[in-house]
Amino acid sequence: LNENAQITDTNPKKKEGIIMAVAHKGSISMGLVLIPVGLYKTTVDNDIHFNQLDKESKARIKYKKYCSHCNKEVGPDDIIKGYEYEKDKYVVMTDDDLEKIKTKKDKTIHIVQFAKIAEIGQEIMWVGFLLSGSIFLRRL
Repeated sequence: LNENAQITDTNPKKKEGIIMAVAHKGSISMGLVLIPVGLYKTTVDNDIHFNQLDKESKARIKYKKYCSHCNKEVGPDDIIKGYEYEKDKYVVMTDDDLEKIKTKKDKTIHIVQFAKIAEIGQEIMWVGFLLSGSIFLRRL
């Protein structure tokens, strides 16, 4: 934005008609104050992406999942997770098994000290993200 630009929409998710996707949801903690935040990418992907097409019909190529043993197509309801511990030997894992072994995720940024702007390297200052949130008091 230049010095003459005015921001009328304060929603960080929508700038100049572009809806920004949240890259991370978490919170910032300062003592008893907990601020839920969303981290939004401020860069736009301008890369060109191509699809694979059939040479003759120009139809898009699709990938189907096949069982390597039966050589038949398999749907999402017929697919389970397994960990290969030896060549072609698996331990089957259910969604409940995976939930039991998950570790607790702490998505809170704990502020332990503040720094002067001159003490921070430029490689850290120019990261393409926007942090947005609102203030709530943490319950004790």
